[in-house]
Amino acid sequence: MSNTLSGLDRLSRRAERGNVPLSVQFEITGRCNLDCQHCYLDIKKPPPEMSTETIFGILDQLAAAGTFFLAITGGEVFLRKDLFQILRHARGLGFAVRLFTSGTRMTRAHAKEIATLGLVAVEMSLYGAKCDVHDTITRRPGSHRKTIRAALMLRRLGVPVVLKSPVFAGTAGGHRDFMKLAERVGAHGKLDPSIMIRRNGDPAPTHLRSSANELAVVLRDLLDIKPGDPLPPPADPDSAPCAIGRRTARIGPEGNVYPCSTYPTHVGNLNETSFAKIWFGDSPLLARLRAVKFSDFGPTCTGCAKSGYCSRCLAMAVIEHGDERAPVAQACRIAEGREIAAGVVDAMPAPGLVAARERNAGRRSLPLVG
Repeated sequence: MSNTLSGLDRLSRRAERGNVPLSVQFEITGRCNLDCQHCYLDIKKPPPEMSTETIFGILDQLAAAGTFFLAITGGEVFLRKDLFQILRHARGLGFAVRLFTSGTRMTRAHAKEIATLGLVAVEMSLYGAKCDVHDTITRRPGSHRKTIRAALMLRRLGVPVVLKSPVFAGTAGGHRDFMKLAERVGAHGKLDPSIMIRRNGDPAPTHLRSSANELAVVLRDLLDIKPGDPLPPPADPDSAPCAIGRRTARIGPEGNVYPCSTYPTHVGNLNETSFAKIWFGDSPLLARLRAVKFSDFGPTCTGCAKSGYCSRCLAMAVIEHGDERAPVAQACRIAEGREIAAGVVDAMPAPGLVAARERNAGRRSLPLVG
C-alpha cells in the first residue's frame, strides 16, 4: 500500500508541475430529484445540458489532455437516460471512474450494469444513520431507505461503495452510528467537515455548519487525534495552498470549465473552444490562481501557525468573501476543531478572536455558526 501511495504522490506532483488536469469532476446534469437543505446547486434553475455526442467528444479531449481520475456527477446522474452510454465511453478511454449519486433512482438492472463497468467506486450521499434525519435534510420522505437499498444492491454485486456526509450541526455524536452503518452495508464511510454556501450566493446552508467543538469530537475519531498529539508545523510560505488550476478541474452541465471542483468562475466553454485551448492557453485567471502561494495571503493568514493543518480553499474564499486571498472563517473553524481535539486550545474559543477573524474575512463575510 505504501508503494502505491508514494507512486500516486509522485504522479500528482508531476501533474501539478505540468498543469496536467489529472483529476476532473464532470457534472453531466444540474437536475435532481432531491432538494437537500445544504446543496450548493440551484436545482430550481438547472443549467442546460450537453448532448451525448458532445460529452463523448469532451471525454476524448480530457483523455488527450492527460486526465486519469474522472468523477461523473450531477445533480442526480440517473436523470440522464444516456448515463450508461457516457460511463461506457469513459471506461473505454481508460479513465478511473467514480460515480456520484444519491442512489434513489437506481434499479436492480442499473446495479447489474454498473457491476460490469469496473468503476473505482459509487459514492452516495447519506446524511446519518437515522431515516428521519436524512429525510429531513433531503426533504424527500423515504430517500434514506432508497439510498441504503441501492448501496446494498451494489455491494452484493461486488461494487465498491462510499457512503458520505457532511458533519451537520448538532449531529457530531451521530458520526459513530453513521460509520457503523456504513460498515454493516459493506461500504466505506466518509465524513466532510465543510458545508458550502450555494453557488448563486445564497448563504442558507451555513446554519447547518458544525461548531469547532462538534468537529473536534468527530476529528478525534476519524483522525485518531489524542490530547497531546503534535499538530503539523506551519506551511512553507512558498508552497501552494491547493492544486487549483493545475491538476484538478470541473466541467459544468453546460460545458463551462472551472479551475477546480468548487471555484465559481469559469475559464471557458467547451461548446466554443477545445479543452486544450482553455486549459493550456493564456487564461489570466488560471495564471493568477496557479501562482498563488501561502505568502500571498493577507496578514491574518501569512505566517499563521494553523496553516499546516488548515483546509485553506481559494474557491471557498471567493464564494464567501469575494477574494481568494481572504481568510476563510470555515477553514479557521475546522483548524480550531483539530486544535481542540489535540488539546492545544480549550473547547470554547474566545469570542473576541472569532469577531476579529470575521472583521478581517472580506466584504462578504458570513458569521460563524455554533
